Amino acid sequence: MSVEANPVFRVPEVLRTAPEDTPGTVDGSTWGVAKIGAPDVWGGFGRGQGVLIGHLDTGVDDTHPALAGKVAFFQEFNSIGLPIPSPTHDSAEHGTHTAGTMVGRTFNGVNIGVAPEARLASALVLPGGGGTFAQIIAGMPWAIGQDVHTISMSPGSPVSSTIWNLPVLNAIGAGVLVVASIGNSGQGTSGGPGNDPLTVGVGATDYRDNIAGFSSGQVLVGVPWFFFFLTYTKPEISAPGVQVVSSIPGGQLAAFNGTSMAAPHVSGSAALLLSADPSLQGNPFATRAILLATSKDLGEAGFDQRFGFGRVDADSAAEQAVAIQ
Repeated sequence: MSVEANPVFRVPEVLRTAPEDTPGTVDGSTWGVAKIGAPDVWGGFGRGQGVLIGHLDTGVDDTHPALAGKVAFFQEFNSIGLPIPSPTHDSAEHGTHTAGTMVGRTFNGVNIGVAPEARLASALVLPGGGGTFAQIIAGMPWAIGQDVHTISMSPGSPVSSTIWNLPVLNAIGAGVLVVASIGNSGQGTSGGPGNDPLTVGVGATDYRDNIAGFSSGQVLVGVPWFFFFLTYTKPEISAPGVQVVSSIPGGQLAAFNGTSMAAPHVSGSAALLLSADPSLQGNPFATRAILLATSKDLGEAGFDQRFGFGRVDADSAAEQAVAIQ
């Protein structure tokens, strides 16, 4: 058996949806932003102000009107994890799309971002859509060094989840919640780092609250985790990931499908939660617990390998956080 020392990870395949097949806006917001109750949070608890999200992706186009002024920090890394001097840019479309879902402001009359007053520390670790393990794990401590409150990323690979154990544990130890897509290979599969035990793995739902057929999920049995062997189920939570409208480079909007589109809805919801109750900042376990406990239970009753605990509900999460202050 060969061991790949620095495996390559790619963003899961993203499918573009034709505009005529995309659900319309709901009271001025994309269907995903509306479905998770983000606009209700804005009216009563805040819009993500004071929260910094670590964004590990293909980069970001900060010239997009929806993202102007949203990138507080930017850094590109090469294949062996060394920083490269470069201006803020997106090497594909993926990073600008995920960024828009997290923090995008209203564009062309549509609210596209879950936490429109949060900001990003964006690391370009997936040039053109794929990057090495060294690139990604270089981006994680860099983001932590910028004092991010949560990290959001969407690489996917069937490589064993154990490769992510130490980087994710280090982030959690620094008080940073790690959110990642679970993969687009369907039931019975999962991808890293979304399948690490401490990562909040995210599956994808459609506008009818059905789980997407492509959304991964599985029971992982006897997985090594440091000195233990764990059995656990992924994902922990699900979120809108089908026909999701967000920003792409060139000042445009586009609708994409994928668990990559779902994870930013959860990261944005975490930003709203941390803004509504700043005492949760630096406490990833409490933040995680509230997000999961307040999710809308769908599918089989209770926790399951398709929806996790359920579809994220940003409004219920913020309400619970404020109630227990």
